[in-house]
Amino acid sequence: KLEQLMIRRDIDFRDKLRLVLLYAIRYEDAGRVPEAQDMLRRCDDANPDKIALVPAILEYAGRAVRTGDLLGNKTILSIARSTVKRGLTGVTNIYTQHKPLLHEVLQDLARNRLKDQVYPFLIGQPVKDRPQDVIVFFIGGATYEEALTVSEFNLANPGMRVVLAGTTIHNSETFLQELLQLKQKSALR
Repeated sequence: KLEQLMIRRDIDFRDKLRLVLLYAIRYEDAGRVPEAQDMLRRCDDANPDKIALVPAILEYAGRAVRTGDLLGNKTILSIARSTVKRGLTGVTNIYTQHKPLLHEVLQDLARNRLKDQVYPFLIGQPVKDRPQDVIVFFIGGATYEEALTVSEFNLANPGMRVVLAGTTIHNSETFLQELLQLKQKSALR
């Protein structure tokens, strides 16, 4: 299906790039990322600088550097949970299927189930009570989807107040610009 989308002329190169970047993150272990990159190269409006973002996204956010279960596929329980959710809910809009990792983190926080190894305390010991005030700060930037997640969480959990902050609010274009800058800086080293 990816190959069919890559050859369509009515799809903008930027959208094809986003698709291949998501594909690379999701299927980096399948060994087909170079093949997806080649499909991008064959596009009429291919941009070599942008195609170079494919290995850059894996360096920045690949399995080797991320923690947590970003894609919901690291444990049998998370795979089963996402399969059941997909099967039980009638999805009218595919964009509403995705929940950012922050959603699961906030749910675990509300249930007092955050793992100390992944989310260590800086000062003192973990408390047994559910926190009332929480500040979530994203170094590198948060997304509009994460802002929506925090808003929905605050509405559903009146006993807790979560504030989202970060160095910027990203959309896909600003994220790709930042990724390109990171790639260029790492090439200078």
